[in-house]
Amino acid sequence: MSSGSRTGALALLALWLAACATAEPSASRADAWDVAQRVIGMLPPRGQAKWASLSAAQQAEVVALAEPFLLRWNADRDRRHLAVILSAFTAGWNARAPEPAVTCTLLETVQCY
Repeated sequence: MSSGSRTGALALLALWLAACATAEPSASRADAWDVAQRVIGMLPPRGQAKWASLSAAQQAEVVALAEPFLLRWNADRDRRHLAVILSAFTAGWNARAPEPAVTCTLLETVQCY
């Protein structure tokens, strides 16, 4: 290997390491997943069954769809954010597994029908 190509390779390695060091951690995904699991735990049996009917990939898509609201609700526990999360979950899981359609909403408590 010539010194020019070795220098180029070292420069690429340094650039790659710098990018890895400055990249945002994937903690928000894990946090969103953890919050989603808490929300799923709050659902009545019909909502939990609908969630369980999704594949792991479909569940990840639904969580990604609701991620900003999951993180916001986790921070402030605002019922409006929870209502949006339930709407996103409902739209996401019914688009991915239409039958039987299950809708969850927030009244005084979480209701699924």
